[in-house]
Amino acid sequence: MKAPINLPDVFANRHKKYHFRFDDNEEYKAWLKYYFIQHQILLPIDPDRCNYKQEAEMGDASFIYLVGMFYARGFRCEENYRRAMRWWKLAGEKGNKSSQYLLGSTYYFGHVVHKNYKKAACWLEKAALQDDDWAQVLLGDCYYLGRGVAKNYETAAYWYEKAAKLGNVDAQNMLGYLKQMNF
Repeated sequence: MKAPINLPDVFANRHKKYHFRFDDNEEYKAWLKYYFIQHQILLPIDPDRCNYKQEAEMGDASFIYLVGMFYARGFRCEENYRRAMRWWKLAGEKGNKSSQYLLGSTYYFGHVVHKNYKKAACWLEKAALQDDDWAQVLLGDCYYLGRGVAKNYETAAYWYEKAAKLGNVDAQNMLGYLKQMNF
């Protein structure tokens, strides 16, 4: 069995383009409007006036995640990524897989915070267990590269395979690569 070549950071950077699932485009704005109507949230919402601890106790995790997105994107408030992470942590603790993925990828890439692969792997695993394909791919990268977890090619292949079954092309490419390397 050949020893695999360590993937350069450039390969792992493919996830950066997926760090935010919604861009500031019309589809994102329409989705937000739909969400607000469905949950009877009145606009404009001012995240600075929200008591996030009270909302965390009373609100659903999807709403808490959205407030985090407001701060991350500067939507109806000043852009503040650290505040976004606080909201995502609250939503992630309530089981919101999008928040768990965003926390994991933030720690993995060191966006705004110092890179912390152990925290990244922890949050990514929570999202991956809920069938978030990008969390599965990035968690597979953690195992492949030994970032935050012990290097384990079989476990990496397991997560790539789960993501590939969900249609993730990057995971399918990694599985092909691992097969070429006889894993």
